[in-house]
Amino acid sequence: MRSSTRRLVASAAAGISALLAGVAGVAPAGATSPPPYAVNNQPDLIRMGGSDTTETLMNSLAKLYNEAPGCILTGTPQNLDGKCFDFNSATAGIQPQYQLDADGNPTDKANPDHDVAYGYAAVGSSTGITQLAQRGTTGIQTLDIARSSRAPRSSDVDGLRFVAYAKDAIPWVRFPGTPASGVSSLSVTQIRNAFSGCAPGVQPEIDKTVNGGNNNGVADWGDIGGATGEPLVVWAAQDGSGTRSTFDGFLGSGANSTNCIPTQFKDNNLANGERRILENNSVPIEEARPIDCPEVTSPDPANPCAPNSIFYMSYGRWNEQRAANPPQTTAILGSITVGGNAIPPTEANIVSDAYPFSRFVYNVIRYDTFATGLASAAVKQFAYTKGFLCKPAGASVKDPRTGANFRTEVEDTIRGAGFIPLPLGTSGSRDATQSHCRVIDTKDVN
Repeated sequence: MRSSTRRLVASAAAGISALLAGVAGVAPAGATSPPPYAVNNQPDLIRMGGSDTTETLMNSLAKLYNEAPGCILTGTPQNLDGKCFDFNSATAGIQPQYQLDADGNPTDKANPDHDVAYGYAAVGSSTGITQLAQRGTTGIQTLDIARSSRAPRSSDVDGLRFVAYAKDAIPWVRFPGTPASGVSSLSVTQIRNAFSGCAPGVQPEIDKTVNGGNNNGVADWGDIGGATGEPLVVWAAQDGSGTRSTFDGFLGSGANSTNCIPTQFKDNNLANGERRILENNSVPIEEARPIDCPEVTSPDPANPCAPNSIFYMSYGRWNEQRAANPPQTTAILGSITVGGNAIPPTEANIVSDAYPFSRFVYNVIRYDTFATGLASAAVKQFAYTKGFLCKPAGASVKDPRTGANFRTEVEDTIRGAGFIPLPLGTSGSRDATQSHCRVIDTKDVN
């Protein structure tokens, strides 16, 4: 039996562009900057929040980092403050020694201070980015990293740096059943019309003959190659979702993937049905009640809504859910028709951006204030271009627990969560490091 929360209601990145020079600062009203961090021989916290899409992935990567070798903590007399043990108390400051890697060599190239990364519950990419931008302001949860499944926007404040570390995509999805069984690929225009091409009291764009519809006055699967008369039941992600804002960006200027959801199904009231749901989670569709899709006149009592439903979700999260035992979703990924050819969401097509709805996923940091502590050395050691998540195998060491290079384990973790690691390359003109990450600043899109 799957356990699930029944409901949580609440610009496309085709590549990293050439980056400009210079960074402006962020100074939120009422902010108080914490003291600067350094490689300081004591553990510091790395607090993450934001995206639901990458929450599980980043928690897994944090666990790998937290367990990586660093300074030796034990000695005589044993210190109780969590700091590295001082092997020469006659000299001012802490003189640390380091644990061994799998080759038997002392190493300070993994997690030298035993910093601790952990994640808060997901609140959405944009909310997390806002929390990071307003860090230090009274009443704002303190973040060091905002998980983000969307690229920077022109409306984001200057001084944030988006560090891409994996690829993903946002395919449209359908579910098993007769209404949609003949539909495997849609054009971007068809997808836009299905999700966004509606206005109150106006014939849906998807139904119009000029758009390939069957002109029967309603949006049904027959408008896009499925069963005529079977209503097209649209679902969308919650407000503040990075997946939703990116998907809407893929659909084109002014698109909103909630437009074709009737008002009563997006009012946060479960009593009259709801089809605005937590991003990347199709369980509410598969466990929906007839009240959520009353336009389906002859539903399967055990599965009333899913066969008629259309949704969108992260390729990575879909992979993760399909790999679970038992699988946690029955959603079927949709191809996108480009130039008459159906392009499926495969790894090769996502890496090359041949699949039109491909994207990066990011960790967002306060780059503008590295020197004052808002983007700490601890954050850089974990998630920046030369840090644990990004550096090449040649700059990493072997995990003493497994004997594998930490770069291999990072990539295995990313793949295990369903996403695609980035190849080694120049991280961008903001930072020309050879890295498995790519960077872009909010200032570069403002």
